[in-house]
Amino acid sequence: MAECKFLRAYFYFRLNQLYKGVPIYLEPILPDQANKARATEEEVWTQVLTDLTDCINETNLPDRYPAGNANYGRVTKSAAYALRGKVYLYMKKWDLAAADFAKVKAAGHSLFPDYKALFKTANEQSPEMIFSIQNVSQSGYGSSTQLYCGTRSSFGSGWNYYFPSPNLVDLYENKDGSRFNWDDVIPGYSALTIAEREVYFLRNNLTEPEIAAAKGRGAKMSLYLPTGNEQRIAQAYMNRDPRLEATVITPYSTYLGSLNNTTTPAIATLRWPYRAQAATGGDIQTDTQNYFYYLYRKFVYEGVSEIVDRNFGPTDFPIIRYADVLLMWAEALNEQGMTTEAIEKVNEVRARAGVALLNSNSATTVTGQADLRERIRNERRVEFPNEGINYFDELRWKTWKEKVFYPGAGKKQVWGTNVSDYSYKGDFLYAWPIPTSEIQMNPNLVQNPGWID
Repeated sequence: MAECKFLRAYFYFRLNQLYKGVPIYLEPILPDQANKARATEEEVWTQVLTDLTDCINETNLPDRYPAGNANYGRVTKSAAYALRGKVYLYMKKWDLAAADFAKVKAAGHSLFPDYKALFKTANEQSPEMIFSIQNVSQSGYGSSTQLYCGTRSSFGSGWNYYFPSPNLVDLYENKDGSRFNWDDVIPGYSALTIAEREVYFLRNNLTEPEIAAAKGRGAKMSLYLPTGNEQRIAQAYMNRDPRLEATVITPYSTYLGSLNNTTTPAIATLRWPYRAQAATGGDIQTDTQNYFYYLYRKFVYEGVSEIVDRNFGPTDFPIIRYADVLLMWAEALNEQGMTTEAIEKVNEVRARAGVALLNSNSATTVTGQADLRERIRNERRVEFPNEGINYFDELRWKTWKEKVFYPGAGKKQVWGTNVSDYSYKGDFLYAWPIPTSEIQMNPNLVQNPGWID
């Protein structure tokens, strides 16, 4: 019963994140009885809290299951505490949120020491994982991250639908905790037009047709280095927060994949423009090879033995992990003015990542609550890409417009050229529209403001 209440709480939690109030049904109904009006956002949060509190109060429910336990993957009290704490964040009940997150730590959860290895199958049951989708290599029961995030150079031949944005990549700090700045690596970079900057990302030893094409796109070819262009741009990604390399395939870095979707492993390099795959020294082939995007490394399987099919990867997908709890805990503490305690939580995450701790040098000195609030938000942005967390954070903070739909925003190539523009229609986007089909079936549902039925 406690497990069921957790799942009900989780799904109502997700609905409330998006729709800001939905009908609450607590008993089985027939289809023609699905005619309740929407409860308020506050009423839905109250119901979620009730279910999670019942779950926590169930004495037979364990705090957590250790790795290898036959019940691993089922609901635990630590998962209920973590989710309830997140609900309290939405309700801005900071003290109650912090208390719940402390209970998660007391249950025995901790950070896994290696960020990159955390997302491998071998470590999917580490103490960092609190609640996750259990995947196995069987049709219908595995993850599809290889299909949507992998490339044609990945085993299974992925479609690379999802890309890390240049904004995200630039957000990763230097290893000493200072902010990354392109002009520090390439003086005068920001003074160029966006089109001109493409020159820095071109591969060595371009052919004459490739040079002509780059000129046609606006690249400032007078700055091109025929035998050193790759090495120059590679410097921009060195000595950065190690989570960048673990998350993103950056220009002129390598990826261990598959040669033309065969069982032959191949180390490929992300070069521009693309030429061809090869057993050694080849390029990463994408489904978007007319454009040059950053690619995901995180949740993309390597070599030819980690996965049997692109549609069902074996690695569990985290829904809640301890790093998430630590940074939510830091947020809850900071909002209470407990800056020192909040910094300690953030530094646990930064220490694991291998980037300078807050307050360890002039670049990382925290100047107050507002400064720490933005640092915590940025920490979440670089810790959780591709985990289905950051979007909901931006909605909760009401920062989506500012961070994603700023003037000139769009789907960008690595040097910033827009392939397609983003258009912000209004703040009503912070709440999703009630589906028309639902309103047609239930006339008691009222549409969210700003949306047309």
